[in-house]
Amino acid sequence: MGMSRLIGLYLVVVGAAVALQFILYPLYGNGTDAGITIWLTLDWFMALGLALALYTTNQRRQADNGDDNDCCSSAAAVMFYGTAVLALAFFPNWFGEAFTEHANDTAAWTIWHLIDSVLPVLFVAEGRRLLRAS
Repeated sequence: MGMSRLIGLYLVVVGAAVALQFILYPLYGNGTDAGITIWLTLDWFMALGLALALYTTNQRRQADNGDDNDCCSSAAAVMFYGTAVLALAFFPNWFGEAFTEHANDTAAWTIWHLIDSVLPVLFVAEGRRLLRAS
């Protein structure tokens, strides 16, 4: 199994896990220790996934940069910059969660909702592209 295929599989699995947790969390764990523990564990997988997605989308963007097909290069650029924006939202919020206490911070929870709704879409899209390409 090639590296692209492994990365693609990782992104699809993490994206699906985050989507499921995001949907099911209000039903079983809203504010409970079990629900928070799952999010804190998923954060590590999300961080690695963001690094991998930044790498793969940047590779695609650079490869498509010289392509005459503007559609492909635009799609590659959107995926890369979308992933970069998501990383810029994720990492400060994750570090803030790890090193400070802002559990009742409405702004932080709003950012987490944005991250947790966009990340699965980007991860699954990039993961599927990698799986198809390998």
